Amino acid sequence: MSKPPRTPSEWLLFLAELADAHPLRTMTAAGSDLQRAFHAFLVDAGNSGADPQDLRADLLTILPRLCTTIIQSEHAGAACGTCAGNFGFQLYSEIARHMKELSNQHETGGLH
Repeated sequence: MSKPPRTPSEWLLFLAELADAHPLRTMTAAGSDLQRAFHAFLVDAGNSGADPQDLRADLLTILPRLCTTIIQSEHAGAACGTCAGNFGFQLYSEIARHMKELSNQHETGGLH
């Protein structure tokens, strides 16, 4: 992208491109597949002009099921409220940390 992103769609595509250029190291092959799926989600959303509020709603619908499935698998199907709370807090902490990191990079002109 040659000019700075301005619209939500342009930002989705810009950040998807940035994420693709700097993939995260995952612990499993399934994690790599999930990363590619999220990249495709962002690109499809950006190309279709999806409303970021709708994307947020999609994630808030899908992520709890994914997280609960992982927690259930750790507890042989018996959900553990403490582990679910801990997992939720870890997720929140990672989102907040990453948002702060992106904000700092954006403010210093280093978001490329």
